[in-house]
Amino acid sequence: MKSKTSLFGLLALFATAIALTAPPARAASLAFVDPVSALLNGPAITSDVNQLATGGTAVEGIGGDGVSQIVVRVSADSPGEQFTFQIFNDQNQPSTSTANDGALGAIGGGSPNRSQLIVTSVSTSSGPMAFAIYRAPIDFPRPGGGDANAAQRSVAIHWQAAGAPAASSESLTIIRPLVVLVHGLWGTPSDFDNFTPFLSDPRFAIQRANFSFNIGHQIVASTPWYFDTDAADANSLGFSYNAQQITSQVDNFINAFKAGANPAGIAVASVQADIVGHSMGGNITRTLPLEPYFASDTTFARGDVHKLITIDTPHLGSPLATQLLLDDNACVADTLAVAGLFTFQSVALYSRILTFSGAMGDLSGNGTGASLSAALAALQADSTAPIYTPEIPTAFIAGNMNQQQLDGLEHPGIFVDLLRDACFDDTLAKDLTVSGWPTVVSNASDAIVPLTSQVNNLAGIIAAAAIHSPGAEDLGFLAPSALDAATPNPDRTVDLLNTPLTDPTYAALR
Repeated sequence: MKSKTSLFGLLALFATAIALTAPPARAASLAFVDPVSALLNGPAITSDVNQLATGGTAVEGIGGDGVSQIVVRVSADSPGEQFTFQIFNDQNQPSTSTANDGALGAIGGGSPNRSQLIVTSVSTSSGPMAFAIYRAPIDFPRPGGGDANAAQRSVAIHWQAAGAPAASSESLTIIRPLVVLVHGLWGTPSDFDNFTPFLSDPRFAIQRANFSFNIGHQIVASTPWYFDTDAADANSLGFSYNAQQITSQVDNFINAFKAGANPAGIAVASVQADIVGHSMGGNITRTLPLEPYFASDTTFARGDVHKLITIDTPHLGSPLATQLLLDDNACVADTLAVAGLFTFQSVALYSRILTFSGAMGDLSGNGTGASLSAALAALQADSTAPIYTPEIPTAFIAGNMNQQQLDGLEHPGIFVDLLRDACFDDTLAKDLTVSGWPTVVSNASDAIVPLTSQVNNLAGIIAAAAIHSPGAEDLGFLAPSALDAATPNPDRTVDLLNTPLTDPTYAALR
């Protein structure tokens, strides 16, 4: 018995010695890292392997915006090992579509465009590692409508070292991009309060931009001139001024979204948002690419707008804006200003150091493509905007007032009666009638913007029996307005968010 025990002891010692000298089993060590902004060199991911080994923010997911990128890093046994990375779809099958499932690329190798990639590990200050870049799918919804009811989907990254007996796998969550609602002229974020059931839809993370803050104390001169502009808000200023406000707010919203303020509640890489712009909110969003800060390094030089849905936006202006700037309608403009609704062609701020166009000046146009303001002309395909200006895929929702809504002018409220009495010589006051108003705006309009303008002379979705805004109701036109739950617009917005960018519904605008 003693000799047998000694034999077992020798065998145990021998096994221990073998274990101590044998190479350790490979630890499954893959990390997904958001490179923004610690791992950027200009608009590209750095090729400094020591930074890649230690920098960035660990994430579990990525926004489905076609622009966001993730650094994939894997620990290796030694430099020079070859690793194969491959994307698998949510059916656990090798991906055959970089558009639907995202793409892989090598560090310093240009835009990711492959479903499978072979890389070689390198020496870093944290030990040998292999790196790849993963780029998000071009959109969350894939063709076919299968993702319509989902808040998230997934892909998996498989990796395998040459000679390893099997591949390892790590899942990555794809989530819908953030949605930002942008109000319009003389509007506020509360304009969307009745935009239900979309507002409470758990599939979407929704934020509201706000450019309704007061700027009256900054105004030192304006055209036209008003005796008192203290009550003027930023929503009376034009596209460029408010584009600056919207950009900073969208950036802040995206940062919160990345940190976990999203339906999945996880840290994600994301650089772009989907925008829903009502009225001038659509014009302002389309102006963003013309601003010098839009195509920033932190958006990989692509900007922070993934796609845009406009609701009753005057892409080609409104004759009403043109009319309000005429001397013949100065009384109407003055009366509106008393209510804090200023009609500005231009505004000088801070002792005339800065001059900005007014909202009404920027919105001037006949609604069919002629007589456009400089701001609207800059958004047209034949404009002089730089050819590298990023395009924004845009879909249109339009409103078309019916006869019953127009007939509301036969029994207007107190405000309209006051306007007619005080400004009886003004053209607009005279035409604020059932027969006169269509000659001002158009026979087909939402009472404020011609239908042709709302769809930019392209195809659009027509929301029957919808006027422009609650402000139009104040003029006497009957509800519902474009952002009311009584219209199909909330559901149509969801439908468009579920429509892939490759669908012809989206027009590439700049």
